[in-house]
Amino acid sequence: MRLRRKKQGSSFIFVVIIFMFVMVVLTAMLSMVSGNYKARVVESKSVENLYGSESGLDIAYNVIAKTIDNANKDSYEKVEEFKADVESLNYENFSSHKNSTDKIENYKAYLYAIKADIDYQKNITKDDEKIKKNNENIDILINHVFRYYFEDYINTYLINNIKGENNDGSKGKYLIDVTKSQDDSSNISEVSYNDATIDFNEESLDNNKKIIWDIESEKQIEISELIEKYYYEKKDEDGKVKYILKTIPYNNLNYTYYEKSTVIDLISEYEVDSNIGKNKRKIEAKYILTVPDYDDVSFKNSSESGSRELPGLTVGGNLMVSNSQLDVYGDIMVEGKSSDTNTLANKYSNGIIINNENSTDSNPKVINFYNNVFCRKTFDIKDNVAVNVNKNLYAQNIYVNTTDYNKRSYLGINEDNSKVVLNNDLEINANNTDVYIKDFYGINEKTLENTDTVDDKAQKSSSIIINNQFGNSWLTVENNAYINGVAHIKTEQGYQTGESVAVKGNYQAYSIPLDIGDKFMYDKPLQLLKEDPNNPNNKRDHFYKYWSNNSENDVDNAKNDIDIGGVIFNKIDNVHSIGSIVYGERELDSSITKKVKKADSDGIDGDFENTINREQSDYAKNMYNLNVAYESKEDKKYNINSSDIESIDNIINMSYTGQSINDNGFKFENNSDDINNIGKFKGIFVVNGDLNINSDYEIEGNLIVLGNLNIDSGAKLTLKYDRDLTKNIQNENLSKFAEVFDNEYGGADLENGEATSASNGASFLKTKQWRIIK
Repeated sequence: MRLRRKKQGSSFIFVVIIFMFVMVVLTAMLSMVSGNYKARVVESKSVENLYGSESGLDIAYNVIAKTIDNANKDSYEKVEEFKADVESLNYENFSSHKNSTDKIENYKAYLYAIKADIDYQKNITKDDEKIKKNNENIDILINHVFRYYFEDYINTYLINNIKGENNDGSKGKYLIDVTKSQDDSSNISEVSYNDATIDFNEESLDNNKKIIWDIESEKQIEISELIEKYYYEKKDEDGKVKYILKTIPYNNLNYTYYEKSTVIDLISEYEVDSNIGKNKRKIEAKYILTVPDYDDVSFKNSSESGSRELPGLTVGGNLMVSNSQLDVYGDIMVEGKSSDTNTLANKYSNGIIINNENSTDSNPKVINFYNNVFCRKTFDIKDNVAVNVNKNLYAQNIYVNTTDYNKRSYLGINEDNSKVVLNNDLEINANNTDVYIKDFYGINEKTLENTDTVDDKAQKSSSIIINNQFGNSWLTVENNAYINGVAHIKTEQGYQTGESVAVKGNYQAYSIPLDIGDKFMYDKPLQLLKEDPNNPNNKRDHFYKYWSNNSENDVDNAKNDIDIGGVIFNKIDNVHSIGSIVYGERELDSSITKKVKKADSDGIDGDFENTINREQSDYAKNMYNLNVAYESKEDKKYNINSSDIESIDNIINMSYTGQSINDNGFKFENNSDDINNIGKFKGIFVVNGDLNINSDYEIEGNLIVLGNLNIDSGAKLTLKYDRDLTKNIQNENLSKFAEVFDNEYGGADLENGEATSASNGASFLKTKQWRIIK
């Protein structure tokens, strides 16, 4: 019997056919179910709309949405007032707010404390992470305050708005304009519920007939170690005065942040006519109201223009502080006037000049610079002042010139990571004065051209010059010192010494021969050691040999009749110089041992040269550019004769002949200006001339003075640079900036960039349940 071969694949084909049949059936069933579901949804929605219209619940829904909208707008405006109140707080007001039993007053204290800490981080610690965290905490607090106001508005008005003017539920109401009076009948809109009566389900209210809020989540906000205030405090140490930066902490910021919602449960009762008579109907609708975020109801138009950033606090002429106080928060640049003649006589006459010599008060006037100071001329302090620089001081010279024996002056640049960088000299011609410096860098080298004049020679070599006549003043360098030049004696030819730290009276060393090969020259009025062409270091070696006790060491006890000028180096191993130095070493019993140190660099030492080159580059970048953010500054080549120095004069449109401007946070005076009354300005203040301040005044934002800034008559000026505020005001006044400044700083106006409220109440309201009770 012959067997037939089974066709391969027949079972597979059979399975595929069966599977396709099943799929067709399932698809048909799913389509039927889906269509039935959609029909039911449509029918349910139609019924809801039908009954909603009849029951008035759709109108009540609109009343709720309008109330939410008003709550958003009212809360937004109150938050703006809240922020403005905090901006106007001073420290004394803050103290009363933080101890208040009122929540909003406490929240104002919280915001003040966080902002104060941001200010501290920006000016003192430069802690970007802490600043970022603080800004996040501000957003959380502002949102919390907004929700507080929102919840209060809903609690106050929603039930009354639903139940209407007569409180019987026949009509609803809402305010047309939330910014207008609640008592103005023309500002109230009444709406009918189509003969229905609407009330809240009693089970949805608490025992006092108030709305019940559900806490969806909560978080405890605790912020510690905020700095609410920082200041300099006077301290006496070993008969010397010192000012110490002190802080007051704030550790009481503690509140509970909530995410909340509430169920608005409404019941409508009404009658309908039918074929069998009137029927009573009862419809229930539940809505979920979620408390919105502040950012949900506010927005800020983009206002980035791409214009060049305006320089920060800048004075084109001199900064003169006379018998007055000054606090500067933010970097400040003072260009200083340029003299027609560049002579030793006017070497220190321009720049920053601080003086209180005519005061009858024995207490010094305190001047605080909480950030960097860039002074293209001389930083000059005189009688009865205490000056603190919290960051770095860059200047051509520092001149301490005090004469009053009965009043003490002070200069401190000694906070952690602070430094002094000078292109020329630190000269102290002082009586009863203390100077503290953390790190000192005199960066100008001693190499001179033969064509240099006497005045040029003295201004092209960095050194420390001490002319103390009374022995009661002190200069203390706490850490590093690199001195790249040597001092000059005021002779006819401007004799160059071999000293990087030179004290008047010690020059006699150059008049006395020590070696048989010493040669001398007459430089009116003195006979002085001549430089050896075969040994350019002969002057510094001669000086050290004359004043040391014949030691072969690089550092030696000095002869007793040497004058150390009150100079103290706390870490002598960190002091490096081109020339010899004299100084005092403080012993454990607080006595002072006179010392002389041999020059330890001839300019080719690797560490010395690298450090000086680094500081020269840093000096050029900070001093040759305008006062803009460090990351915006161009790298500049260090050159004391550089013509590549930007001046604030160059940003002003000199052809502008328009009137002065005072609008939208931008104030421009096209001439000199006087301030004689106590006040405060917030914005950008530009003066095309001198600004004279004779009263207590505060400027927050930015100040640019093309002439001199004179602070006199016992005034107290507070300058607070705010980069973000400056940018915003610049972007909001581009057309004005285009007229007043160089075109790079202005242009066509952008759309309004101010924050505004944008609210759609219905977006925060969702239907939870809708049902027919009967």
